[in-house]
Amino acid sequence: LFCARQLLLFYHRTSRPEDINKLLNEVVSFATNPRSAGDKAGAMILSGDIRALQGKQDSLDAAMKAYKEAVDYAAVADPKDVRPWLAMVQFYAAQGQWEQAANEQRKVLKIAPGSVNEKMLAKLLIEGKQYPEAEQCLNSVLSREAYDPEALADKAVMQIRNGFLNEA
Repeated sequence: LFCARQLLLFYHRTSRPEDINKLLNEVVSFATNPRSAGDKAGAMILSGDIRALQGKQDSLDAAMKAYKEAVDYAAVADPKDVRPWLAMVQFYAAQGQWEQAANEQRKVLKIAPGSVNEKMLAKLLIEGKQYPEAEQCLNSVLSREAYDPEALADKAVMQIRNGFLNEA
């Protein structure tokens, strides 16, 4: 998939939509073939990523469809695979849809608890101006890692955005 991603990005940069469609179809077909050991979730995520890059509404719709297929597949085939949810987080965040991004990140956090995913949720909540929940996430991280520089910086950003300059 790495090589296919690189070639697809090249096709995107050189405005070759026909080549993009052809290669995406081949990648997804290979990955979904029961006789291959293809990474179906990875192929669907790749398809979504490339469609999202194209930026048109029909491409964005196709990207979301691909991500949802990856989620549905991963939920059954490998419930610990967070890649489809992370792809949806990135998709929604790129669209400025912070609440939806945070909702998907909550799913990631359920599957893979830990400070990294908790800090990502806090960042999304801060962008979405959901400060009380963001503060809970950051306080949770800081209760385990009192001097986590990323969590401390995010907490300062949140306080500044809330107008609490002295606390920042």
